[in-house]
Amino acid sequence: MQYQRKSNGQGIILDAAPMLGRGGEAVVFAVPPAGRLVAKVYHEPTEEVGRKLATMLANPPEDPMAAQGQLSIAWPVDLLCPLGDMRRIVGYLMPRASGVRPIFNFYNPLSRRRECPLFSYLYLVRTARNLAAAVQALHTRGYVIGDVNESNILVTDTALVTLVDTDSFQVKDDTSGRIFRCPVGKPEYTPPELQGVPFSQVDRKPEHDLFGLGVLVFLLLMEGTHPFAGVYLGYGDPPPYEARIQAGHYPYGLCSVPYRPLPTAPPLTLLPSHLRQMFARCFEEGHADPRARPTAQEWQSALMEAEAALVPCSVNPQHRYGSHLTACPWCERAARFQSRDPFPSREAVQQGLHLRPAARRRTELGVRRLPATRVASGFGNTLPNAQRPTLNASSLTAPLPENRWTWAALICALMAFLPGLSVWAGVAALGFGVAGWRYALHMPGPGWNRWMATWAGGMGAFIALLMSLLPFIQPHSAAGVWTLSLGGGGIRSLAFSPDGKTLVSGSERSEADRHGGEVALWDPQAEALDRTLPGLYSGDIVALAFSPDGKTLAVNSGGPMEPGAVKLWDMQTETVRTALPDFRGYVNAVAFAPDGKTLATGSQDGAVRLWDPQTTTPHQIFPGSGEVFSVAFSPDGRLLAVGRGTISGSSAPGSLMVRDLASGRLLWSHPAHSTAVLTVAFSPDGATVASGGYDNTVKLWDAHTGALKYSLEGHGYWMGAVAFAPHGKILAAGGSDATISLWNPQTGTLQKTLTGHSAAVDALVFSRDGKTLASGSKDGSIKLWQMQ
Repeated sequence: MQYQRKSNGQGIILDAAPMLGRGGEAVVFAVPPAGRLVAKVYHEPTEEVGRKLATMLANPPEDPMAAQGQLSIAWPVDLLCPLGDMRRIVGYLMPRASGVRPIFNFYNPLSRRRECPLFSYLYLVRTARNLAAAVQALHTRGYVIGDVNESNILVTDTALVTLVDTDSFQVKDDTSGRIFRCPVGKPEYTPPELQGVPFSQVDRKPEHDLFGLGVLVFLLLMEGTHPFAGVYLGYGDPPPYEARIQAGHYPYGLCSVPYRPLPTAPPLTLLPSHLRQMFARCFEEGHADPRARPTAQEWQSALMEAEAALVPCSVNPQHRYGSHLTACPWCERAARFQSRDPFPSREAVQQGLHLRPAARRRTELGVRRLPATRVASGFGNTLPNAQRPTLNASSLTAPLPENRWTWAALICALMAFLPGLSVWAGVAALGFGVAGWRYALHMPGPGWNRWMATWAGGMGAFIALLMSLLPFIQPHSAAGVWTLSLGGGGIRSLAFSPDGKTLVSGSERSEADRHGGEVALWDPQAEALDRTLPGLYSGDIVALAFSPDGKTLAVNSGGPMEPGAVKLWDMQTETVRTALPDFRGYVNAVAFAPDGKTLATGSQDGAVRLWDPQTTTPHQIFPGSGEVFSVAFSPDGRLLAVGRGTISGSSAPGSLMVRDLASGRLLWSHPAHSTAVLTVAFSPDGATVASGGYDNTVKLWDAHTGALKYSLEGHGYWMGAVAFAPHGKILAAGGSDATISLWNPQTGTLQKTLTGHSAAVDALVFSRDGKTLASGSKDGSIKLWQMQ
């Protein structure tokens, strides 16, 4: 690859240059020999991009950190042209930022403690101030960032800031008046007036940037807490961030909203009053009037004042807090979270104490085997042994001043109607009823007491008998169900090893202790936890995939407020062999091809990437519109199915497409569901593709022609997991209603409905022999259903 600099015609050869990154639009190289410049070369350069870059090159903003030798804004310094064609612009050169990390690594407590533990709260305030200074420099020059988010901001260990991906900024050509718009944006940073608006059709304004700037400042000052995060007080699933932003539901404001601040978040009183007022202007007043949002210059001045007012803690000099507080909030926070000090002392870092895991607050560890009678009916055993009613001979005959046995029997009979208490309360009602009847025989007065005691005891006996017979009279249950639970967050992903000896689960990030999701390995034969992988993750474990030989496990973590990460674990040594480079947005899906030579990933940026698992460079990229939620290879490895769409903020239908990998040709693409396609799976013979959507339907398609075979209705709001049994006679589907539907894919008829989970089912996987179906739910449990 040979190019020329537009300014002087100097040749640049990038054939042997180190690749720093690759995305759906361009590739980034370090320019030899010194590597002080970076070249960004577009896959498909257009004339419009060339004019935009030329306008940027001619009108650079002032760099506020230039005096300190820091690059604050990675602005183009020259344009690149193909060798021998100086009229066509295919990329540009910019200075290389060194010694920097993504801003997420600093405002997220877990990442900060692991990667830069001596980054104090003073540095967080200073980072916010320097970020505001860079934004102000752009606004002064007439530029608008547009796509304000954490992935475009890099920070040094001394709190200096660099803005990257500047070619996505909104640029105005003052000569012609033409505006080159920013066509992208991230909902968590998008102001309410732009939620759901096509970015390519709107001219951004500085006040739009100021909303995203306010979110980033809040994240920096409030330990990674999003300003619109909170405990939902309404009914149903909590709305996504974009819906909260659009409604103006700021939990820290004066207006009444259906949220309260997260219990793990610092109190807003951590901040001085003038910063609290500025956040109110940004998120409350600015909801109705965007012009009320504080400018970048105002943020810079306010943060400078807040930094000057910070005082050191007498116990730990790394603790800095506002002079308006009477006690160190970080000492209190470290005590609350069991020595997980957010800003550990230098001595603690030198001794490695900052990496010591905190005691996990688990409600349940290991495995709990439930009787089939209770699992099949959806009732859980909630009474510990110490609380279960017991009977003995003396209690049956002991005289009492009045017939309390009858009342106890009546109460137990009523309690037997409650979930989880049916059998035990029924047995207790029977015992108390017999005792009450025997006692009433010797009581003077009318016979109503004996009648009530007999009725209560008989009712208890009937309920106990009914509960014991329920598995035989309920047709929609599965015999032999075991429940596994690790505690913490819900289960997002499951995968059986090829030999069937290991079941791997990935869980959600636990909001209770701010810990990331976990990868747990279970022994399905012993119904017991074997071990957990030692890796630390900041977000949810969204997807898992075993290589066909079982030697490699792909683990994908991320979330709406977390950077995407895909790691390939060597299961023999349980170490990370390969970490795929950062993606633009988080990754939702991973899948190995049947031959194990290709790994497919689907991400938020709409691209499907095919990787050689032995390298960190994708050999094929299929771009597209809409977030990719699921990918699946056909059993012969020739076809790839992709489900994509947008969950909220758009009325566009979700699409399902199948591509021929040998030719790269798109076989067919359909608007398969009225909104996002959340999950896809091939039948074992490769003839059928199943898709589950956010419209609460499961659809079966001809894999080669795209013809619709069946449309199956669910009973909730969305269907998020589908799986074919290895023999192809069962299609399992789970979703928001906490049940699992077993369908006959040949006839489209419902065979059974499995109940037992108490929250949405997010993951389903069959064992290779088809005898076990594993399901993972947001209730934090895994259930192993024995198929017959």
